[in-house]
Amino acid sequence: MRLALFTDTVVDINGVARFIGDLRGCPRRLDGERCELLVLTSTRKPVGAITGPELFNSPPLVAFGLPGYRLLDVAIPSPTELAGALSSFRPDVVHVSTPGPVGLVGRGLAVSRGLPLLGTYHTDFPAYAERIYGSSVLSGLTRSVTDWFYAPFRKLLVRSAESARQLCAAGGDCSRLRVLPAGVDLQRFCVSDEPRETWLNRVGRISPAAAAAVRAGRRVVLYVGRISREKNLALLTATWRQVVQECGAARPPLLLVVGDGPGLGALRDDLRVIGHADAPGFATGQSLLDLYRCGSVLLFPSRTDTLGQVVLEAQAMGMPAIVSDAGGPRQLVVPERTGVVVQGEQAGDWAGAVRRVIQDGEHLAAMQRAAQQHAQSMPFSRTSEAFWVEHRKVLQTGAGGAGAVK
Repeated sequence: MRLALFTDTVVDINGVARFIGDLRGCPRRLDGERCELLVLTSTRKPVGAITGPELFNSPPLVAFGLPGYRLLDVAIPSPTELAGALSSFRPDVVHVSTPGPVGLVGRGLAVSRGLPLLGTYHTDFPAYAERIYGSSVLSGLTRSVTDWFYAPFRKLLVRSAESARQLCAAGGDCSRLRVLPAGVDLQRFCVSDEPRETWLNRVGRISPAAAAAVRAGRRVVLYVGRISREKNLALLTATWRQVVQECGAARPPLLLVVGDGPGLGALRDDLRVIGHADAPGFATGQSLLDLYRCGSVLLFPSRTDTLGQVVLEAQAMGMPAIVSDAGGPRQLVVPERTGVVVQGEQAGDWAGAVRRVIQDGEHLAAMQRAAQQHAQSMPFSRTSEAFWVEHRKVLQTGAGGAGAVK
């Protein structure tokens, strides 16, 4: 089976790029059959170490930062170049990971050439439009465009049962939705046996405050992700203000915020006033793993994530997670065992959850062990296998006609 995957993001730090990177890194055989993959994209950003025969990057004709979120590019590809690469590869099936300009070209090529078309619903763009721009009109328009975009897809893979439920509730064609099982790279995200001082020395060059807190035996409450409105960071800061007020000056915990985005400057200003917090910014590779290791518990208040991959990564590294009762992340947590699911958006409830997890050392240690064990049952290989199985089913049966996901 030969699969051409179109994506507007491949080098950015987000769930889509992470998923595609993990997919490329997994063995690809189904019952002895080799599954060949070509990722087609268009970006002006350096592709660096991810280059190879499985990646075709068409330099964009035009590229500009997304209004309100300049770290994300809108890249207009050359349809002719992408069409030529597709013809050379001769795929059996096309997969579209993003409903952007590259995804639109991939969609058009699949439809015009009569190739089976599948996709993954990674991002709830209507919810993002509501959170980022504060416009229900824009959110409704985004929903209409999204419905139109996915109309000719034979199957639409979703990252959680919650996403499937939301799409069905909005009037979508539930028969063509398939939930991919969650998975994480357990070789990368794991509890380290490296001497503590070795990785803490590296942390000290990124976040001296985090290294000092760990050495002093203070709890570290970790947030990892984009620093943007759709991640509900107003609740994060409100929660932290209450935690600091209630804990007092005796060995207060430290909030460590890892990530970048349009709201980083304002977030740093807020945390500077509240205190007992550090936001070192963007981290990747070994630096990201080292910062994860500082965490006692993950605090993730987003209500728009279709999955929340960082929640699974944190648990794999032995960290319970405090998540919202809305969105995909809650399905990654075993309530009161590997984390806490908080109802609603009251800062007092979230602060109370933080206190319950971190104030009892034995209870925290038990949750950390349970979180790691929970994640061990979810290797990314099971996600990869399910991904390929769904494409093979479409090729074998030819079933699953078009129908709008409303």
